[in-house]
Amino acid sequence: MAAPPGPITAMIVDRARASVKKGMLVGLGAMTADFMLMIFVLYLRNSVNFSFFYDELYGIGGAYFIILGVSILRNLPEAGIDQKMKNEQSYYGYIRGFATGIMNPLQIGWWLTAGISVINSEGVAPFYFFYPGITLYLIVFSIIVKKSYLKWGIKFEMAASLFSVGILFIFGIYFFLILAMNLNLVSLVYIN
Repeated sequence: MAAPPGPITAMIVDRARASVKKGMLVGLGAMTADFMLMIFVLYLRNSVNFSFFYDELYGIGGAYFIILGVSILRNLPEAGIDQKMKNEQSYYGYIRGFATGIMNPLQIGWWLTAGISVINSEGVAPFYFFYPGITLYLIVFSIIVKKSYLKWGIKFEMAASLFSVGILFIFGIYFFLILAMNLNLVSLVYIN
């Protein structure tokens, strides 16, 4: 549960190539967003109908992921990590991870559905293990990405960049599809 595939993982891969610290900071930003969403849900779960905002969240999240994917595509590596990423301030990854986490409709939706269910049935005790699990994942995953980059160089870098772009585009399109279905612009027909 602490290591879901998605935009955050794609961004960790993208940043951990430059340094383990930069990869971890993306994840820590997303973890901060998770913590804030948990606090938000704890205080407002009984008084606010969050479903009113779902359509806007899907639109904003979809656009954000497409923009992130295009940003990575525009900076595909030619030979090694670009100088811009090497010189980038570490806190930039944290801010990017936080922004992605706080605007991710799936992350928000998880807290408004499964998160509330867990809190209602078990309290906050399970989350004492959730956050250390995320931290362990961030450390191990960032180290694996960095070591893989050092071993395979530009091949890994291109594969990681294209993987990141693919995941971001898939989630962006998925969110736009959900938005279109919610607005009755598109309907999926299932044939038995």
